Amino acid sequence: MPDPSYLVFSSAGRMLALPAESVRTVLGWTHPKALPRCAPWIEGVLVEQGEAVPVLRDGHLWGVRSGTAEIIVVVLWEGRALALLGRNPKMVSPSPLSPMEEDLDGPWSGTLHDSSGEVHCLDLGKLYMALGLH
Repeated sequence: MPDPSYLVFSSAGRMLALPAESVRTVLGWTHPKALPRCAPWIEGVLVEQGEAVPVLRDGHLWGVRSGTAEIIVVVLWEGRALALLGRNPKMVSPSPLSPMEEDLDGPWSGTLHDSSGEVHCLDLGKLYMALGLH
């Protein structure tokens, strides 16, 4: 079995990675449509493949906001789409995943190391649970 590929991108000053098979598409920047009275983690929604997809507020889970997104990464977990804001996307393959330090809290499954340094790999199950989307 080949090593998995990852999409690596920055979001709110943090380098993130997603397993390539969980990425539905990477879109150029467009402003998400704002929604009145929505959850604090929602930046807005976008329509992708005929589906309204919630867009995660940049850096919401780690308490920072950069506002410098250039791309929108649409991910799919258990049939549910979610969009993440970011910049500087690149594919990394192969790259072994190292276990996460026990004291680092968040929706992470481990770390990758590449030319940009340490990259946090998102665990979509944990992310969806943290957002109440389970």
